[in-house]
Amino acid sequence: MDIKKILLSITIVLGLLACLINFETIRTFPSWFDEAVYANMSFNSAHGAGLTLDLVPGYDQIENLIYGPIYFILQVLLIKFFGLQVLVFRLPNFLAAYIVVFLIASVLYRNGLKRNYLLLFISAALVDVSFNRNIVSGRMDMFAVMFISLSLYLVNSQLIGLKNRLANYQNWLMIGCLSAAAYLTTPRALFLLPIVFTSGVHRLFIKSNSFSRNEALIYFLVTIIAFIVPVVIWINYVGGIQAYAAMFHRDTVTSSHIGFSFFRSVYDNIPICIMLCLSIINFKKVIKDPLMIGLIINYITFSVFVKEIGPYAAMIMPFILAIIVLILAKSDYKFSIKGFIFALVLIPGTLLLFLRGIDLYLNSDCRDSKKVISVLDQVLNKDTKIVAPFKYYFFLAQKGRKVVTFEYSKLKEEGVIKDAGLIITNSSDKDLLLSKGYKKANQLVCNPYRVPLLPSTFYSRSVFNEDLLIK
Repeated sequence: MDIKKILLSITIVLGLLACLINFETIRTFPSWFDEAVYANMSFNSAHGAGLTLDLVPGYDQIENLIYGPIYFILQVLLIKFFGLQVLVFRLPNFLAAYIVVFLIASVLYRNGLKRNYLLLFISAALVDVSFNRNIVSGRMDMFAVMFISLSLYLVNSQLIGLKNRLANYQNWLMIGCLSAAAYLTTPRALFLLPIVFTSGVHRLFIKSNSFSRNEALIYFLVTIIAFIVPVVIWINYVGGIQAYAAMFHRDTVTSSHIGFSFFRSVYDNIPICIMLCLSIINFKKVIKDPLMIGLIINYITFSVFVKEIGPYAAMIMPFILAIIVLILAKSDYKFSIKGFIFALVLIPGTLLLFLRGIDLYLNSDCRDSKKVISVLDQVLNKDTKIVAPFKYYFFLAQKGRKVVTFEYSKLKEEGVIKDAGLIITNSSDKDLLLSKGYKKANQLVCNPYRVPLLPSTFYSRSVFNEDLLIK
């Protein structure tokens, strides 16, 4: 039995399966809350209104500058070139996620991890539940992690060992700029930067013997300056440090996302518990490995400051899986024990991946965008104010058209539906609206097949099954 060929085959099959299922998901699934909000801000910015949010009634019509400009600059450019298309909007996060996996794998390889363990890491990352949950939405999380992974890759690149000052200056300058780009994509990325910092310090001041201590100090300062300058420019653009800090304090939604989450979803907790147990049992091995020390510090800082209210686990899970693989590679556990541990990591994600694939096949009609557009076109005109769930945003957004939602609105229902010519809603509030003079125009009929283990909330937000009411 050739274990290398078996592992390679498993990795290829799982990778292709995951990529196909996720691509079909980003192509067909309705939009979810976060990405509809980000799409609305990007759409408004592309049409000269800045990063404002008018999809959710009751929020201040001022620019939302908490996240930073990098992700939104990209999305604005894509909207200007291609229009607001759901597939195009989701592609950056989708592609960045796969780049992250192979960049981290490259870093592990440069740190001596053997091929079999690299394949296991790649397989585990590609089927991870939170990883796959995040990358099918138009969020910015994995886009930020891509910048961090690129920084870490450059820290571990062979260029740093060369006695070529210009190449080294460029390399460390790029590391600082990429780290700043991660932070300016989402501030949560700050709590994943310790791995770049610790690896950089080790490479410059402990491991390297290719340049003097003074040269190492200069490269270090170049990196820090390259990180600080773009961040300071952004903070000054926002209005200065006080105005920047005030944004986080006055926004209750943002502040509620700051806090402890050492454990996350049920699925995440399996590899997290395995990582913690292995780290404690193999403590002497861990403290001798600078990469593992940095990865564990990453886990601690991210767990202390990033509360799992959103799908944030995806940002840390590849690093947690890297710790598991590194420890097992250095341990002398029996083959059967290592196999059992990897089975615990791989099986939940692989099972859910298959179930999602079955759901995509069985319920493709419930997510047929052509059918949705055909039904909407029968009742829409350019000047109609529309009240609709987040899932319809990509179909409805046009320059000059007002689209708002009941969901998370700060206004009462009367204020939301005022002057609305079309309301897309479910049966729970349909009768009330009918009593206010609206009449049923059409219905998007869908009775999805319920796949085991996929919750009802999954179907309520992932299929088109609402009534269209007109005044």
